[in-house]
Amino acid sequence: MKSKVKMQRAFEIAVARPENFDSEGAIIWNFIDADVYEVMVKGRKMLNQNESVLYMEEFDRLADLYEASPVNLEAV
Repeated sequence: MKSKVKMQRAFEIAVARPENFDSEGAIIWNFIDADVYEVMVKGRKMLNQNESVLYMEEFDRLADLYEASPVNLEAV
């Protein structure tokens, strides 16, 4: 994966979008994942196998951090 910073920024943008939450305010993780993945593969069809593993690990890390403290991801 080219940039954890790029992915973190894409994640921050995705979790700020109202359309990524259901009517009760719960986050729709598949929507967040789709938004972030779209940014990370820009100009390509998909990530290669190694990049996909790194992507999933980083996405899970960011999601865990967000769930622990949804107010501020800038501190990671």
